[in-house]
Amino acid sequence: TATKTELPKDVADKLQLADFTKNMAQSMIHGFDAYMTPNPTSRVKEYIVQLANEDVATRHTPIEGLANTLKHVGKQYSSFNSHNYKCIPEDTKVDVIEKVGDVEIKLGNLEAEYHKSIHSRVLDPLQQFIDNDAKLLNSRKQQLEKARIDMDIAIDKDRKSPRADRKVKENQCREIYDHAVDECVELSEKTIKGQANAQAENLK
Repeated sequence: TATKTELPKDVADKLQLADFTKNMAQSMIHGFDAYMTPNPTSRVKEYIVQLANEDVATRHTPIEGLANTLKHVGKQYSSFNSHNYKCIPEDTKVDVIEKVGDVEIKLGNLEAEYHKSIHSRVLDPLQQFIDNDAKLLNSRKQQLEKARIDMDIAIDKDRKSPRADRKVKENQCREIYDHAVDECVELSEKTIKGQANAQAENLK
């Protein structure tokens, strides 16, 4: 039976937790993206524009669209009244519509600022984590798997036909494997700790 070295349980657990952390980061990115751009067609359009390295056109949020509509309606009422012999009763507060529109604009501005803070404080760090630490860890795991296979092959060869040079080769492969394990453990711990600290900072 061919040898297949198993990772120590604590190492396997850390790597599994690091993978889980990456998957949850991707879920958070998708969740925030769906919240900020609820229309799938708009998301596809913005993605295509980003691929073309072009600026995404300013897109009105629903609250901004409502504000513009109310402002327009209020102005139309005022304009209609001034050109139609003030047929709207004087005690009718048509300017209230415009004022509500002004409030909606302020709410829209607050929402826009909130979206910007989500990008700078949450989405950008998450995406950097996916593009850098998570990708690097995946590369290290691949190197670890290759080192494991090489070591197991060397172990089987030495077991079937013991020779001094084969024992040396086995020991060399084991050193490479142990080093790969240490690298993966160090990087997975950095990944998990980094994401935990980042999310704690976002909650402040």
